[in-house]
This record gives sequence, structure tokens and C-alpha cells, in this order.
Amino acid sequence: RVWLLGLYLFYMSLCCTFFPAPTAWIVLLMASPIIGLVQPVMLEGVLGSEAKAGANIATVAIVAAVGALGTSMANLNEYHIFTFLLRFGKDQRLRRSRFYQTAARWFEVSAFGLLVVFAFIPLPVDVIRWLAISHRYRRDRYWLAYFLGRFLRYSILAGAGLQLEGREILAIQLALIGVVLLRYLPRLIKTIRQSRPAKATIETPSASETFAGPEEL
Repeated sequence: RVWLLGLYLFYMSLCCTFFPAPTAWIVLLMASPIIGLVQPVMLEGVLGSEAKAGANIATVAIVAAVGALGTSMANLNEYHIFTFLLRFGKDQRLRRSRFYQTAARWFEVSAFGLLVVFAFIPLPVDVIRWLAISHRYRRDRYWLAYFLGRFLRYSILAGAGLQLEGREILAIQLALIGVVLLRYLPRLIKTIRQSRPAKATIETPSASETFAGPEEL
């Protein structure tokens, strides 16, 4: 179980914008009976249902905490990578945009709470995270906000995964991927159509071009 938690932490620490791997399946798997992370201990005077409830609470807490730790580490690595890229002046055009200026004023009102909320909500693209990085938000508060938000999200996922089997976990993850693909499918189809080379049209000569007149002869 220690090795599984280590692999779980390592995988979650890689999942960021530069490596957009799915995370829901592994959170559900770590909390599921397949892994059996925490086994209920039958103590004298303790009912079996109470022991099972305590084991479930411990499983949810461990899975959520380790997953949130790994994801917040990935977001912190992303923070450093984006900060390095912004040194080349790539953010100047972004900063001059009206959307950035409006979002920056909104971000300054309650930056920490906004980051926690967006860390909790499952979004395919977290624009607020990029705004925080480009806005030079403090790294320690940035890390803590994402840890808290992901801990709450993973707690719900882990609680749902306590009774799930392998096929059910796979079905849930495929459904989540399908939702994301449906959102970007029209744009993908449009891009593929625009990238196709236009077919050359063959022009058939008209009668006047085929048979030359007397003056052309």
C-alpha cells in the first residue's frame, strides 16, 4: 500500500497543462475495494459497522490528501515553467488585452478564494491558474489554494469510489473524457477540414476555345 500511494503521488504530480492526463480514475481506484487501502480493525467493544465507517473515513482522507498534495505539486511546477516562459516577453500581448485587465481586477478582489473555487470545480482548462501565474501571485498561497480546492474535490471522488468496481471506474472516466471531447469536437472537425488541401478543379474548354475562328487561324 505504501508503494501504491507513492506511485499515486508521483502520477498526480505529473498531471498539469503540459501533461494533461486524467486523474479521476486513479482517485476512484485508490479509494475502491480493489485496493483496500485501509482495512477495518475489529476491536473489542467496537461494532463492525463502526469499524468499517472509520476505515472509510480514513481511506477518503488519505486518498484526498495524497492526491491534493500531488496535484498542488504539479501546479507549482507549472507555475515555475510558465514564469520561465513569461521572461521572454510572451505575456505582454496578454497583459494589454481587455479580457486580461478585466479579469485581473476581478482576481485582485479575492484571489485566494477564487483559486480555491476553481481548483474544486472540474474544468478542462483552468484560466484562473494562468491568470494567477501571469499576475505573479504568491507561490505559497497559490499552492495552498490548490491543495484545499483539490482536497475537497478528491474527497468527494474518493467517497464515491468506496463501493465502485473496476468496470464502473473505467466507465466513469470514459464518460468524463467523452464530455471533454464533445466540447472540442466541433473545433477539431473544423480544423481538420481547413487543413485538407483543396482539390484542383479541372476546367473543360468551351466550344469557342476548342474550335478556333477564322481570324485566329
